[in-house]
This record gives sequence, C-alpha cells and structure tokens, in this order.
Amino acid sequence: MNDRIMADMRMTRAEVDEFRALHRKEGRTASGMFLLEGWRALAEAIDGPIDCVAVREDMLDRPELEALRARSIPIREVSERDARRISATEQSQGVVARVRMIWSDVTTLFRPGETIVLALDGVGDPGNLGTILRTASWFGARGVLLGRGCVDPFNDKVVRSTAGSLFHVPMVGDIDLPISLGAARSAGCQVVVADSAGAVDLPDWRPSRRCVLVLGSETHGPSPSVRAAVDLAVRVPRFGRGESLNVAIAAGILLAHMRMHSIS
Repeated sequence: MNDRIMADMRMTRAEVDEFRALHRKEGRTASGMFLLEGWRALAEAIDGPIDCVAVREDMLDRPELEALRARSIPIREVSERDARRISATEQSQGVVARVRMIWSDVTTLFRPGETIVLALDGVGDPGNLGTILRTASWFGARGVLLGRGCVDPFNDKVVRSTAGSLFHVPMVGDIDLPISLGAARSAGCQVVVADSAGAVDLPDWRPSRRCVLVLGSETHGPSPSVRAAVDLAVRVPRFGRGESLNVAIAAGILLAHMRMHSIS
C-alpha cells in the first residue's frame, strides 16, 4: 500500500455519527453540510466544496481519490458495516462525501445577458426536484429559485436523482417567489408560468432571451400569488388522454422550447 493510502485515517465513531446525522434535515441545517454518495457523483463534485470523504477499506486505491488527496481533503477509511450505516441506499458503492452547501444570491441570477432561470413553487417530490435540476443543467439554465414549500434540495433522494448536476446549477432557497418574480420583471426578464389552464399554447409562445419559467406544485399547480406575479401563462397542449403532465417532464419540454425559439 503506498504512502498516501497509508496516510488516510480510520473514521472515528464520532465521525460516523456526524455523517449519519446529515440524513436528517435538522442535521443538514445545523451543520451546513450534506451527503453525496457514489463514484459518479463524486467525480462530478471533484472540484466542489467537499469537506471529507468516507471510503470503504477495500477501495482506498481508487484513482478518483488522488485528486482529493492532492487538495488535502480528508479521506476516512470505513469498514463495510460503517459504510452501510452512513449510506442512504441499500447497496452502498463504498464512498460517501460530506459536502458544504452553497447557495447563490437571487440578484446574481437576473444580471444582464441571456437569462434562463427556473422558479419552483411548492415542488415537493424529491425525484421531481432532482430531475428538474438535472434538466436545468442540461439546458444551461443560469439558476433555480426554490420558493417556500419546496422539498429540501440537499435531501438524500434529491441529491441522488440530480446525478451530480447539483454542482452545476446555482440555487437560491426558501424565497418569497412573488417578490423575486417582481425583481425579475424589474430587471427586464419575461416571467412565464407553466399552467394547464394557461391562455397561450406552447407552440405559439416565443420566449424572450431573458426569461424566468415558473413551475408549480405537482398537486395544486402555481399558487394564486405566483399567478398574479407573471407576464404570461403557457400550457403544453394535450393530444392524448393523460390526466396531467409530470412537472419534471414539463420542465424539459418547456426548456427545450425556450432554447429553440428564444428571441431578443
């Protein structure tokens, strides 16, 4: 075993407990940290605000760890039993990173230039939020506003479903959406809400290059106060018999439209 691997320390019982506490929202809030699991997710976060990494004892020679050692990020060796204890999944990949939360400032998202921002109003399903963040990253969104009532974006399930995109999309959390949407309009952004009862069909909408797209709760849609704060309500036409469209799927459809049809 080489000298670098020998330098990695065994994880203490207190550290195991600290990691496990981050599976609860109160633990994440108190510490400003969250957990990231899996080698693929770790690769996406390799240059990010990683605080410490727990690695199963038989995986300490993985090449992904060299970049972390070069940055002097602590690597803790854990037994298979403790790897399972700190994991939120049934089949642990043997690596769990503790990462510092990073929040953006809402004013940075409305600065001059091309703007695609998502604003989420009460999106409560972790899988939906994770997929929306992943989709926002794919389409190069400048950021995501999380209104009050949205699920915690550092929830284990959200983090897993982002597939690492959490580190590529700036987020602003727990905000008063109507006030922020008003600020977006003052900054020259078009503010559009996706609404099944919207007056404009998607094919007829020509989005601005500076646009904020609002997506509402899976169950109730956008709230009345949010509806009152937008410029336009757009609906995705239905051609079949589906009762409703999943909010994450709607995000992908609308973002693709925005990228193909935006105007100055």
